Amino acid sequence: VLTAPSTTSDGQLVLVDLAGSENVHKSGADEGGKLLTEAKAINKSLSALADVVEAIAKRQAFVPYRNSRLTMLLEEILGQAKILLFVHVSPFGVDAPVTSHSLTFAGRVRSVDFGAQMLRKDQEQRLKSEHTRSMDANRRLESMIDQLRKELADLHKEKKEQKQQMAQLSEQLREQQREVTKEKELRSRLEAAGRGAESRGACADAGSGGAAGCGGSAVVPGQKPRTVIPTGVRRRVPTPHPGLNRPLRDAPR
Repeated sequence: VLTAPSTTSDGQLVLVDLAGSENVHKSGADEGGKLLTEAKAINKSLSALADVVEAIAKRQAFVPYRNSRLTMLLEEILGQAKILLFVHVSPFGVDAPVTSHSLTFAGRVRSVDFGAQMLRKDQEQRLKSEHTRSMDANRRLESMIDQLRKELADLHKEKKEQKQQMAQLSEQLREQQREVTKEKELRSRLEAAGRGAESRGACADAGSGGAAGCGGSAVVPGQKPRTVIPTGVRRRVPTPHPGLNRPLRDAPR
C-alpha cells in the first residue's frame, strides 16, 4: 500500500498492488516450500477482500475488515475514498478460467458503492429530500398566497358592496327627508286653510251686524250705530247739489 499525502489539500492518493490469484499447479509451488505459503496468503487476502466487498454491497452492520491485514489497511479507504480498480487479464486462451475469475471479481467491485460513492448518493438523496421539502413548502406557500389573495379580493368586493349599500341608504334617506319636508309643507298649508275656514265660519255666525272681531262694530245701548267701512274701500263724499249753493231769494210778501 503506497500512500501519497498532499501538502496543498486534505486528500490522499492510495495505490494498492493486489497480487493475482495463485494457481499452485501453474505456479509450480511445492507443498513444503515458501511459494506455497505465499500463494495461500495471497488467496486468503483476496478472499477476505471479496468478503468485505460483499458485506459492503449488502450494507451489513458488521464488515469483516480484520480477517486480513490487507482489509485492515484498506478499511479507511473503502469507507471514505473513491475506488478505481484496474484488472490485468491474460490474452491467452489457456488462461481463460483465471481471466473469467478476475473479471467476475472486478464486476463485483464495480457494482458496490464504497465510501465516496455512498457519501455522494447520500448527499444526492439528502439534496433530493431537501428539494422535495422545499417544493412542498413552496406549494404550501403558494396555496396560502392564493388563499390570501382570494380573501383580499372578497374583502374588496364586500367593501365595494358596502359602499354601494351606503350610497343607496343615503339616497333613500335624502328621499325620505324630502318627503317629510313635503308633508310638513302640506300640513302647514292645510292648517292655514283650516284656520281661515274657521275664521270665515265664525264671522258668518255673528250675523249681519258683525262682530268686533270679524270687521263689524259692536252696538252699545244708547248709542247710534256707526257705519263701518271695510278696509280698502274708499269712502265716497257726497257732492252738494248745485241749487243749494245759490242765495235764497226774498220770499214774496
